Amino acid sequence: MLEFEIKGTVKQAWLASTEYENQNISLDIGAEAIAVIKSRVADLPEHDSASFRWPFTGTVAKFISKIDVGEPFKNVWEVSQESLVHDHLSRKPASHDNVTDGVYAFVEYTMVPYLGKPPSGEHAGYAGGCTLQLLSVGLCPSANKRKKPDYGNRNFDSATKKKRMQ
Repeated sequence: MLEFEIKGTVKQAWLASTEYENQNISLDIGAEAIAVIKSRVADLPEHDSASFRWPFTGTVAKFISKIDVGEPFKNVWEVSQESLVHDHLSRKPASHDNVTDGVYAFVEYTMVPYLGKPPSGEHAGYAGGCTLQLLSVGLCPSANKRKKPDYGNRNFDSATKKKRMQ
């Protein structure tokens, strides 16, 4: 199995416990990262680019976990600095509740292609595609701190003037 990693901004996360749904996270990874993933999948057998089903909407990729459905997603971790993301000993367990919309996250995943099914009888069939299997989600609090605007030594009396200077 090949493992990949990517970073981006969380657009939607469902990592809580549910008996009927997969845990998933949607991450805005950008067009360039999506092109890289598509190029890796393009060499797979039975790949028909015209009808292939991708887990992307615009620049957002959806990662799904079908392991331990019915329990909260367990593989969430945190590091103190972004430079420590690859140091597995620096990773500290974190709660899935910390993975919220707008947070910068690191995702480890693998690609799972599937073949299509031809139409038969009442079943319409479907085209082949690829699922991005979620392995872990990493957070870095220092990467998520919002920087306050720096106005230098300027002193503003009004909000309108402050807005104009930005």
